[in-house]
Amino acid sequence: MPPKKRRTALSCLRCNQRKVKCDKNSPCGNCVRRNMADQCCRPSDLPRVSAQAVLTAANSEGNDSQFCKSSVSKDVPIQQYFHSLRSLTYGITQISGLTPASDYNSGQGEWDQCMPRFPYLMDRVTFEVSRSICEYACRTTTFIHQGIVDPLFLADHDEYWQEYVNRENACLYHLSNNSLKRKSSADYYYWMSLYYAILSTGVYFSTEMEHTLWPFSPEQVQDFPRVLLKASLDCLVKAGALENADLRTIEVFSVMSMCFHGLGSIYLHRQLLRLSIDTARTLGLNNVSAKADSNINFHNEVYKRLWYSVFIIDSLSNYPNRYVGDFSTPFPELVTTPQLLGETSLSEIGLPDIAGNDDLAGIMYQRMMAELANLKHESFQEAQQSNLEEFWDRMILLRERLDACFGQAPYELADFSVARNARYLLFSSITRETLSLGARLQAVIGTKRWWAQYRDKCLRLAKELLTHSTSPQIPLHYNRYWIVVQHLIFACLFMLLDMLTSKSHNDKAKLQLVESSLPTIRRLRSYFTVKVGLAVIEKLAYLVSLVRLNTVTADSLESISLREFLRELQIANPDNVRVAEAVSPPVERSQYLRFGGLQRPYAQPAQLAANSEASPNSQLLLNPTLENILDDKGWHEFLDFFFNDKASV
Repeated sequence: MPPKKRRTALSCLRCNQRKVKCDKNSPCGNCVRRNMADQCCRPSDLPRVSAQAVLTAANSEGNDSQFCKSSVSKDVPIQQYFHSLRSLTYGITQISGLTPASDYNSGQGEWDQCMPRFPYLMDRVTFEVSRSICEYACRTTTFIHQGIVDPLFLADHDEYWQEYVNRENACLYHLSNNSLKRKSSADYYYWMSLYYAILSTGVYFSTEMEHTLWPFSPEQVQDFPRVLLKASLDCLVKAGALENADLRTIEVFSVMSMCFHGLGSIYLHRQLLRLSIDTARTLGLNNVSAKADSNINFHNEVYKRLWYSVFIIDSLSNYPNRYVGDFSTPFPELVTTPQLLGETSLSEIGLPDIAGNDDLAGIMYQRMMAELANLKHESFQEAQQSNLEEFWDRMILLRERLDACFGQAPYELADFSVARNARYLLFSSITRETLSLGARLQAVIGTKRWWAQYRDKCLRLAKELLTHSTSPQIPLHYNRYWIVVQHLIFACLFMLLDMLTSKSHNDKAKLQLVESSLPTIRRLRSYFTVKVGLAVIEKLAYLVSLVRLNTVTADSLESISLREFLRELQIANPDNVRVAEAVSPPVERSQYLRFGGLQRPYAQPAQLAANSEASPNSQLLLNPTLENILDDKGWHEFLDFFFNDKASV
């Protein structure tokens, strides 16, 4: 009697693994609903591998390979996770349950409540307080955004208070009907927009030392910058920035960009960036002529600084396709403010001492940031192997120039020089971009070669970022700068992924280094970009600590949770195929009067109702919130099976 043939399994491996009922279609309804249709397969679909081949592969991979299979594969480029983290923190994609859904729209309610608090907070501002805030903002942020010339702005500030506010206090409130507004509405609104933006930036980056000089409570210090930014935006729109190209639009945006990610929204930041670039191109800032003689043209130098301000933001944020397009504007000249204003001739100053002059250090900071931004853009345009390795070397050389430009003196808390601050921020930005480029090299040159040549270098860069931004001997107010915190988050992600791909004796020290940076990140956890990034790092660090530092098997709950979370991170990459979320209400709800309660009857398409073979998973049996809760536990499939009258046992 011939032996019985074993019946071919019709249920997919995913459903068998999760112990849920499979509808036996290919792909099955469960895998389609979970966006895993490409992984839906039967045992018969898998290639047969001999036992000897399995043993040989296991021996060649070493003792650490089993852990790699239970966590993250070396074949998955780290850059994919970097892309996913960026899309999550920018709000492009979401992971269910990572942060409350209300966080994605939390800013709307706060904006609505800003204006009623505005008069009360502004009543506490006197000339002395206003001057102190503006001086602090100029000293700590102008060299970054280059939106204003400090002495000129402070002179206008004093005239504004002494000639107008002291005579008519209503001039301080842009919502009031004052004489300045009646005299020249557009000029008044542009000035108030810039003034509010400077105040917002100054209070936002202030430290405990400055708080003792200002008449604000700790709660008001937290609230005032957001209220001021809202007022600045209100003035910018009323000034006509959306209707006419005006240089002051770029000036205001440059100042706002310092704290937009913390106080505003990423989407609004990107739209105002595009508006500023269009304004700059309309006004010809992209084609400023080079200096023809030894004389300094004040207007051309201001135009150059404003152009490179938006150029840097655009090139570092909107890769690989930036908005600025082609341009011929040269770098700003290395001149001091007295030289810029014509108070001192160039011949009266010898060789520039960048480290000892705040004006020169600020211009050199912008020029080096522009070099870094251009290197990043070119690396995406010429992404071949040889070119990327060349860009890596050029970024390393750029970082090595920091000591020559800004000095090698150690950081001191009493040192408030621009050179010290510029060196700190440049080191963080260049190191972060070099680390990102190193992660991209993995996908280009192959994991094996990358592991031998670049892995240790990238790991050292990540460690330097974490120690650099958490040292006590640094300008702590820049830890409120969203770019610095973003650098910390990405360095933490690289460190944790490295722990998963290679077990080493110092894994505990790596985890402690990550955990030591979390307090710095948590200080800004109320801001959306930081909140999402922190949620990713905290969850991954928790799972890595359980799996890496403890003895667990590949089937343990911790290992399974880690694999699922890493899979979700890969899905969050916008380059991967994903189901687009609905951007309009269900058809039975009001489409235009969104706050209304109107509901209209809606019949399901006839073909769906008549299709008796349709998977029960394609029908919405539960509300979306409950579905998300039950989805990962297997209960969704169980309820479908239990209540479906056509299900067979």
